[in-house]
Amino acid sequence: MSNPLALDPCPSCGQEDQCYPEGCICPVCADDPRALPAWTALAPVMRKLDGCGIVWNWGTDSIILDGPTRHFLEINGADIWYEVHLKSDLSYIVEKIFISNAFDGPPEVDSKIAYEGSNPILAAVSIDFAAE
Repeated sequence: MSNPLALDPCPSCGQEDQCYPEGCICPVCADDPRALPAWTALAPVMRKLDGCGIVWNWGTDSIILDGPTRHFLEINGADIWYEVHLKSDLSYIVEKIFISNAFDGPPEVDSKIAYEGSNPILAAVSIDFAAE
């Protein structure tokens, strides 16, 4: 199978021209053609995160049954997580999610927008696990 991102290595398996299907989660290998536009748009962010040694996960969130599907990147830290979402105009929203563990209750979650714009490099470098 040809990789639709053949000009650059696949962000998941790192192969060029043809993915390594046993270890690849790209939409071609996962047989998820609805995810291909989001994968292609988020690929520059994934590659920059890879270059920085930051591990990301590919997320899919079905909003309604048989309805639109949102694809996003998820970066998990200990008390801080990030999600990189793609807007309809193909720009990015990077959400920083703070998780505080309460001693006598469920964890509390708060979030803020760390980046919003069309530059994939700025989206990727806005992911910073330094304490605030």
